[in-house]
Amino acid sequence: MVFTERQKNELKTLTTDIVRDIVNSAIGDQKFISTLVDKISDQITKRINDTLQKISIKVDNLESKIKDVENANEVLMTKLDNLEQKSKLYQLRIHGLPEKKTKENTTETLNEQVVAMFKTKLGITNVVPTNSYRIGQFNKNKDRNVVVTFNSIQQRNSVFQNKKKLKGSKMFIVEELTKTRHEILVLAKEKFGKNTVWTNDGRVYANLNNKKIWLKNEEDIAKIAE
Repeated sequence: MVFTERQKNELKTLTTDIVRDIVNSAIGDQKFISTLVDKISDQITKRINDTLQKISIKVDNLESKIKDVENANEVLMTKLDNLEQKSKLYQLRIHGLPEKKTKENTTETLNEQVVAMFKTKLGITNVVPTNSYRIGQFNKNKDRNVVVTFNSIQQRNSVFQNKKKLKGSKMFIVEELTKTRHEILVLAKEKFGKNTVWTNDGRVYANLNNKKIWLKNEEDIAKIAE
């Protein structure tokens, strides 16, 4: 926080006027008053400037500390996001898998439905999920998404690599992302088009001018979109 010379001069003028008014009310000698006012004004202005300078230094120090805290927080949030995404590497999300409306969707019955879809739609017969569950509240008019957890990265990748076989159906498979990375994915598709953006191992990529670019955050997207 720095005060300009103009602001300092305005402060000095204001101080001088106030002191002159006070002295004028007590003494009649204008020359003496003028000299006295100038000296008093100089002293008061100096004191004020010294105080303002100290305040300015303190404010600058506080702003610097706040910036350091913000940077540390950003680093921490990135580490947390990486850890969360790592926990999702064994998962995929299925959109459009028909939901049974009259029978309770237990993990067992949902797993059976998922395995059947893998066999009939993807041609995969040797993958059995460890867990499957639907996201959100039940809605009889809409099929909820299904999050599937696999025994290994290899099984997960086997399914993900065959997702194109669902083209033309109402179903599609995507990676399970953290909230932060999903927001990056959505923004990237808005900026560059959904056909040029994809994910792999939890990372968001874009194909721009025949160049594969890893989009780590929204700042990366903003810079490229300029």
